[in-house]
Amino acid sequence: MRLTILCCLLNFALSASPIQGQQDRVGQHWPAPLSTSLYRIDVSIKDGVASTEILQVIHNAGSRPLEATWLLPLPVDAIADRFTMTMGGKETSGEILPPDKARRIYERIVRSRRDPGLLEYIGKGCLRARIFPIPAKDSVQVKVRYTQVIPFNAGVYQWNFPLKATRWQGGAPKKTVLDLRIDSRVPIKNLYSPHPSLDLVRKDDHHARASMELAKTIYPRRDINLFYSVSKERVGLNLLSYRKAQDAGYFLLMLSPQAEWPQSEFASKSVQFVLDTSGSMQGEKIKQAKAALRFFVQSLNPSDKFNVIPFATEARPFFDGPQAVSESSIAKAMQNIETLVARGGTNIDDALDRALTRAVPNQQDQVADVRIVVFLTDGQPTVGATNTEDLLSALARRNTSGTRFFVFGVGNEVNTSLLDKIAVQTGGDRDYVKEEENIELKTSVLLEKLSHPVMTDLRLFIDGLETSEILPGKLPDLFKGGRIISVGRYRGHGMRAIRLRANVQGQEREFVFEGKFAENDQAQNFIPSLWAQRKIAQLLDAIRLNGALPELVQEVHRLGREHAVVTPYTSHLILEEGLRVSRARRHTPSPDHRRSFDDVFGKDSRVLARISRELYQAGAIPEDSPGSLRGSAKGANAESEESGRRLSGLGKKDSGRNAVADSLALDDFYRRSTPLSSVLPAKAKLLSQRIADRSFHLVDGIWVDSLFRPEMLGKEQRVEAFTEAYFQLLSDHPEIAPYLAFSARMILVIEGKAIELH
Repeated sequence: MRLTILCCLLNFALSASPIQGQQDRVGQHWPAPLSTSLYRIDVSIKDGVASTEILQVIHNAGSRPLEATWLLPLPVDAIADRFTMTMGGKETSGEILPPDKARRIYERIVRSRRDPGLLEYIGKGCLRARIFPIPAKDSVQVKVRYTQVIPFNAGVYQWNFPLKATRWQGGAPKKTVLDLRIDSRVPIKNLYSPHPSLDLVRKDDHHARASMELAKTIYPRRDINLFYSVSKERVGLNLLSYRKAQDAGYFLLMLSPQAEWPQSEFASKSVQFVLDTSGSMQGEKIKQAKAALRFFVQSLNPSDKFNVIPFATEARPFFDGPQAVSESSIAKAMQNIETLVARGGTNIDDALDRALTRAVPNQQDQVADVRIVVFLTDGQPTVGATNTEDLLSALARRNTSGTRFFVFGVGNEVNTSLLDKIAVQTGGDRDYVKEEENIELKTSVLLEKLSHPVMTDLRLFIDGLETSEILPGKLPDLFKGGRIISVGRYRGHGMRAIRLRANVQGQEREFVFEGKFAENDQAQNFIPSLWAQRKIAQLLDAIRLNGALPELVQEVHRLGREHAVVTPYTSHLILEEGLRVSRARRHTPSPDHRRSFDDVFGKDSRVLARISRELYQAGAIPEDSPGSLRGSAKGANAESEESGRRLSGLGKKDSGRNAVADSLALDDFYRRSTPLSSVLPAKAKLLSQRIADRSFHLVDGIWVDSLFRPEMLGKEQRVEAFTEAYFQLLSDHPEIAPYLAFSARMILVIEGKAIELH
């Protein structure tokens, strides 16, 4: 029975196995004698030194006391200087093992259990301690404390925790909690994690916090990485890069201002709230919208200018133009808000015109550094100009001041194409308030964000380096507490000057930073996938807004196949790539040209059980059982067909529930660092797995590297898993450790040659 790792790993060294004689049976999952009901990680990081305390509640369901060895893999370059374990009130010292000694332990466990999971930690040290006794039919609390120096590279601290290792016996702790606090004498600038479940908060310049809670059913498939930087500069810019030698590299730039930006140095702004008060806003909508207006007016800064422009059959601004914040202007605005009623048609053209022009221009007025329009509507234009292209052309003509539009669509009857293009054209943003959501709550989050602008018109320049396909193409404005993540491709390498030019309080400023673009460094393998998902989202959004141009569709297909990026629209592309690999292996798919269950998983029940466990470990299915796998695989084809229909129908309707859902999903996919595939039930992930920087596809029960080509067929070098040749292969090519840790049955392409592990 597969026995993997407990709590970053519990590998049980039992003198007499309590499960001796038990074997795997198809369709049945044998319960392990030990399980973890709670796994709590408390971390305190002070000036680059992390103190970690782990509380683990272990239950022994067996009929006799057990002994176990507790192992914790350490990140590369991390140095643990203290390690103790407490059980039953007694404290004992544990061992801190260097990578070479830890490697021998990892390999011994892998050989004895015939489970490759630990191979991912080859090259890393570990902590080791003995746990005894664990009473029969009882639970014990184990506390582990250790301190470590966090690796620091290129101005960035990287904290890591081997969360994947908390899975044990194909399972995971019933509940996992992480609470991490950062204190730093030097101001904290950037704080980032590619882990989708981690909530990050930079409280002020010297304190930050990260936390998460996980249930067994939603356990993640990757370890936790958290990056943070410190700097005395007012603006922090940090670089992470990934590159295979000779290939173009990928980079990630993190940009953030200091948290405690002086009030007197915020850019002045002019904000106009343009509100739809047509008849369709009657009832709860207009009540919530009026509450949002009150919040808007009350949250203005003394240096701001503002206006409120209700519109229905025509626009009716509260003032002739943006007004300075004063007691009288605030009082008048609050009084006018109470008089608003919902009736009439929807004249979007007049509303846009009044937001961008003044009835009585006054050249003596001071021009604000930032000009913003918050535009909220629940319907489509019915009065005045109604054609989308006419409205956009008029907007471009009138918007000579570079005003940013932040649009809110309320409900499903809005014209998503018009609203989204307004946001894109003006450099603003878009969002939608669903039927069940509260307008006031949704808009107040945006208004709070917009209240303190720090920099506008940001531009990045990198000296002596060829960059391409940078996303976002145009950097957004930077607000207090905000952060910009930019990803792109590059050629060249080495230390380079990175120049940020921006408008600060109406003045052009340049900030110069240094960053090292890697020549051959594959440690941060999440960066290519992050870049690919944003690129695909950008292309899909272009298809949605402008039509399915062949070059756009072809590029979506290429990137989807190459990076195994699963979206609500592209899961069928992953299956297409699986078919290509199947044909390269001369494996004939089912007559309807889809990959049937047997095509993919094979007919051998033992193979089915193995794949089931592997996919459960990867977080792709909820249970470690072939029955669950069969049901999920059946849904994969249906999901693929639905994905194909959505992709072919993308952008054909401007309004309706699907149009709103598409806009929200693609905007989230593009702007946020959370992979959309991690939060969607994309069952196509069963058939393809992205492991580190490669994609693997299931063909007749074997995970086949997407780099496999037809000319390699029949020339595969066969290596039996867990033999000397197997470990020698890993020693010669340590970069394959993540692939081997996923499965012991796969075909790898190494230096142009196919290696079949069996």
